[in-house]
Amino acid sequence: MGGDHTIAFPLLRAVNKINKGPVALVHFDAHLDTWDTYFGAPYTHGTPFRRAREERLFLDDSSMHVGIRGPLYSRDDIKNDESFGFKIIHCDDFQSEGIDKIVDRIRNKGSVIIGGNIGKNKVTPNQKAKDDYLICFKALYDYVDYFAVNVSSPNTPNLRDLQNINDLREILHPLIELNKIRESKPILIKISPDLNDVDIKKIVDMALDLKIDGIITSNTTISRNNLKSKNKLINESGGLSGEPLKKRSTNIIKLIHEYSNKKLPIIGVGGIMSTEDALEKIEAGASLIQVYTGFIYNGPSFVRNINKEIIKSLN
Repeated sequence: MGGDHTIAFPLLRAVNKINKGPVALVHFDAHLDTWDTYFGAPYTHGTPFRRAREERLFLDDSSMHVGIRGPLYSRDDIKNDESFGFKIIHCDDFQSEGIDKIVDRIRNKGSVIIGGNIGKNKVTPNQKAKDDYLICFKALYDYVDYFAVNVSSPNTPNLRDLQNINDLREILHPLIELNKIRESKPILIKISPDLNDVDIKKIVDMALDLKIDGIITSNTTISRNNLKSKNKLINESGGLSGEPLKKRSTNIIKLIHEYSNKKLPIIGVGGIMSTEDALEKIEAGASLIQVYTGFIYNGPSFVRNINKEIIKSLN
């Protein structure tokens, strides 16, 4: 499925009309108050479906991650995803048409909860990465409900190097300082599943020290372990999502949840292909979950089914 999802969105609109309501509509008896923000359901759509939220295909019972790769237009390096089995290799970056266009799209979002997934431009050297993050943070501040500081996309050259503590502090410090004099919106760090446990603990320690609001785990992986696909696909560059990511993602959630003594809210992402997978993430310690690949393979009803099962488990 390509970066524009030109087939998916007309189909989603059609389903929405047939259902006479949003495909993600589930009414929750239990309140999910995270960072003083009410989420009507624990499910949130992942970044690759940012245009779905911008085109208002789903309503208030879900939330949406809006991907901003950097302040500049970055359409020129979009490639098609290669799909196989129950996994997807993402060959493109978290591209966008630039910060101004994104702001125009989400300016009148109403009550929909939107998270701004911000990163640096491909052409920006890591030494100046903090400038791109700050530009995006300022531009989106009035239009999103929380921020995901993405330092873990495997498709932006050298971006994942910014997960080291010194660079992360340098990126986060100006955002935190600006946040103090504004409305104080939640700031989360989006990490890679390819980090080792020692480095993850260092990030957790820093997040607690800086009073970061949470961690999103995890982004896609560059690992191809145990894949049975053809060599051409295994050797394809880009981040892998779906089933192969499930176990590692869940283990990281458990690690962060236990190591932080349950002090850090976690958005669980990676390999959620069934309602059981979603429940497993929450039982591991996730406060919210995001789905992308599972949504593609299971269709719009997947959202409703996940939320129903979570409600059932709460009762």
